[in-house]
Amino acid sequence: MVQSVIAIGLDAGDSFVIQQLLKDGKLPNLEKLRNSGSYGDLENCDIYRAETPWTTVLTGCSPQTVGYWGPAKLDTESYTVNAIQAYEYGKYPPFYALGNPSKHRVAIFDVPQVRLSDQVNGIQVLGWGAHSQQTPSYSYPPELLNAISSKYKEHPAFGNDHANIYDQHQVNQLIKELQQGITRRTKICKDLLQREEWDLFLTVFSETHSIGHSHRLNDQHHASSQRNIPVKNDLVTIYQAIDQGIGEIMDAAPKNASIVVFSGHGMRAHYNPDLTSNFFLPESLYRWNFPGKVGFTDSTLQAEIKELSIKQKSQRGYRCLWAQKHDSNPLRQWLRAVTPTKLHRIYASFLDNLGIRLSEDFVSPYTMQNRSMGFDWQPASWYSPAWSRMKAYALPSFSEGCIRINLAGRDPKGIVTVENYEAVCNEVIAHVEKLRDARTGAPLVERIVRTRTLETLYDADLPDADIIILWDESQFIDCVENPDIGRIGPVPIQHSGSHTSNGFIMVKGERIEAGSSLPKGHSLDLAPTILSLMGLEPSTQLEGKNLLPVKALASL
Repeated sequence: MVQSVIAIGLDAGDSFVIQQLLKDGKLPNLEKLRNSGSYGDLENCDIYRAETPWTTVLTGCSPQTVGYWGPAKLDTESYTVNAIQAYEYGKYPPFYALGNPSKHRVAIFDVPQVRLSDQVNGIQVLGWGAHSQQTPSYSYPPELLNAISSKYKEHPAFGNDHANIYDQHQVNQLIKELQQGITRRTKICKDLLQREEWDLFLTVFSETHSIGHSHRLNDQHHASSQRNIPVKNDLVTIYQAIDQGIGEIMDAAPKNASIVVFSGHGMRAHYNPDLTSNFFLPESLYRWNFPGKVGFTDSTLQAEIKELSIKQKSQRGYRCLWAQKHDSNPLRQWLRAVTPTKLHRIYASFLDNLGIRLSEDFVSPYTMQNRSMGFDWQPASWYSPAWSRMKAYALPSFSEGCIRINLAGRDPKGIVTVENYEAVCNEVIAHVEKLRDARTGAPLVERIVRTRTLETLYDADLPDADIIILWDESQFIDCVENPDIGRIGPVPIQHSGSHTSNGFIMVKGERIEAGSSLPKGHSLDLAPTILSLMGLEPSTQLEGKNLLPVKALASL
């Protein structure tokens, strides 16, 4: 007998935050769910942890199996990185694609980074308000998304769900828009639940992800560095609004339905792995490849490291780093720093029309915008004109540091032979391991992962990166140094939250023991667990396991 399951995801919902707010009594509906059901911690992949969690959750397969490592893909015919968006879900469909026609009725609303499937018997609405949707906004039936948006309006923060954390007005506006989005999302879910009794209803609150990147932190560094700016715990506001929405959805659910609330990955106080991966790492490799050259923030090891002012920290976006590009002409360097963004774009467009390039090593984010190139906001991509002449370079990344070896026979103009591959990898690793926090002298690297062996150098299903750097995130870094290349920074930091591989699952059902605990699992376990709750046998394609006790399932 198929049992009705209501599954609610919290995108990058942090298990530590959930636990703390439950302890403080600030999430009454989740507390009720926890007390009447079971709770368990989850972990996810510790590399590409920002790029792959939803694909892992939805396919029930690891990135190694699926061969998808995120929305950024290196073009093997050129030294460019393309936006490929979400996984295609061909060989490995979403776990809820149960076949069509199928007796199982399924409703999917606003799940991120998944595509419409013709193997779903029911409704699918994608791209209403998800964070980093990575697909078009569309639905099945095709008219359903427009009908929902017409009745309930669009998510007010869709596609613009971020704020400058040092601008309280922007943060307040984002909070307001996220709250409105949560209210509308809840009403839509209640509407869809009332249409029929679904065998599976799956939706996701994306606002946990949005606020995770843009909330005011209470950690010591941020509190001390912001001095006269009041620290406001906006995170609690959004989590409480979502808790209320979850309560309303549970009240609207069929009385005999099992309830699952989960997160496949988390979000922690930001200690800038994004900045380290996308700015410090590519600049350090540029200097390593071209001794004596400097791309950005030229300063000697002996110079005093100044504290950045609030005005400097509040500069918007990664493009503010372009103002710190090194230039032998002091007038040009000064103009780059003071010229408004709009004029930069006009100037870049003018030079493009004339076919003039100012540098053989760099492309400006403004030129990238004018040419509709992807990832203009990631500084690592600005170095792409020089990649063909580098032994190793940093790829754009959403989490860890990703290094590509410019291998002959694999890369368009590869200069590292297969015979020298291991030696170059070791040289790069030795260089990266010398990177230090310039303020404290602490090393930056926590762990290094090699993705290839000599036998798998040409395996297209492996990541584009040959070397992946996991950074020590116990420190807040705005300036780094290496005795071989000098100092990089200090530079402003924009995000306030970065991804972790920590998730959780809460389950309530007629046969689930109240107040019980589940063994620690993996995000791969979510798909088989949800299917088992429905009374279905999980596909052998799924790599995870059912987390629920066999006795409870036998009674369903």
